[in-house]
Amino acid sequence: MKKFKSPNNKIQISRFLTYIIFLFLSAIISCNLWGERTSKKGKEISQLSKNSDLKLWKGIITDEKEDSEIRFSQPRAVGSSKKGILYIIDRSGKVFAFDNRGEFLFRFPLPDFDKGTPTGIGFDQQNNVLLADTHYHRILIFSPEGKEIGRFGEYGETAGKLIYPTDITTDEEGNYYVAEYGIKDRIIKFDHNHNFIKEWGGRGDGNGELYLPMAIVLNSKGEVVVADSCNNRIQCFSKDGEFLRCFGELGSKPGQLKYPYDIAVDKADNVFVIEYGNCRISKFDRLGKFIRIFGKPGSDVSEFHSPWGIDILGSNLLVVADTLNHRIVKIDKF
Repeated sequence: MKKFKSPNNKIQISRFLTYIIFLFLSAIISCNLWGERTSKKGKEISQLSKNSDLKLWKGIITDEKEDSEIRFSQPRAVGSSKKGILYIIDRSGKVFAFDNRGEFLFRFPLPDFDKGTPTGIGFDQQNNVLLADTHYHRILIFSPEGKEIGRFGEYGETAGKLIYPTDITTDEEGNYYVAEYGIKDRIIKFDHNHNFIKEWGGRGDGNGELYLPMAIVLNSKGEVVVADSCNNRIQCFSKDGEFLRCFGELGSKPGQLKYPYDIAVDKADNVFVIEYGNCRISKFDRLGKFIRIFGKPGSDVSEFHSPWGIDILGSNLLVVADTLNHRIVKIDKF
């Protein structure tokens, strides 16, 4: 005997299938709408970030008349004195000087540059300009007006000699701190008369060891802050060479670093790092807490191409040696 389903059962099954189809279609529509909203939100966030960077971008330091003598060729080091004079070195073997508004003042030649040009600029307590003349194994000293008034250093591995000095800074007592690479990869400390005091570091990736240190500055606490470039980190030492801390690791995410080539420290001891590999600026507080990023690879505004140098001009401007874009960029300090 055949069994027949009652009409009520058929109606219930039909309603159930309709309800399932409705839920399925609703889910698809809901997912699509969510995706569109998420995508739109992502674009809004991206645009917000872009607009924020554009507001920080203040322009390029150059001569409005495009004087061929003031157009940069791969600028690689920048430094601002306490008098507010900005000095720039490029591969043409010249040092350019600008005021704190970015107006050209004067230029002067390096004594030698066939082997290469200095990679770091520092200043003593008299605002004399100190150049780490990397490929000539020495430190050059110029008056604020660009006249050479001294030099020290000679090639060698032993105490007090230099191999490839990359940067130099001084403390309030007039002592010099020189970062160098070559064989030992070390920090060397000299007194105000250029006499050797001590050295620390050594090639390696452990705490206190260095691998091509490219920049060195002192913060307000008297800590020696070093851009340990090929270890992709920042290391901090006491003025006697005691290891204090390090931060950063290889990568492109926020808080990571890729070839930090230069650093600048503001009055609040925030650390601004120019990354040659990531083509950007990363900002950290004194203890290494990540704050934010500015810039990306390229040649447009808010973009950099293999940047080498960074410093703080006055109290509110960052200046960057945007090396392979052949320009010096001004940015509001963030």
